[in-house]
Amino acid sequence: VEVSGGNAPYTITISDIEIADASIDESKITITGVAEGETTINVKDNDGVEGSVKVTVKAKDDEGDDAEGDDTEGDDNEGGEE
Repeated sequence: VEVSGGNAPYTITISDIEIADASIDESKITITGVAEGETTINVKDNDGVEGSVKVTVKAKDDEGDDAEGDDTEGDDNEGGEE
């Protein structure tokens, strides 16, 4: 997330650090999901002007994990050839 406007430096606070973590480098905020749920990232500029971003972290979909499925198929094929 890129902060625009306001006066740097910016500070951030996270409503629930058990859901997401965040860091700021100049005006770029990097958000990392920690657990499933919702939280809010609050941003404050040097003049005390505030803004916020609502963050929703969802669990990874099992269908996106192709590598595990490929390994299983390979094991089954090898077993059938023996």
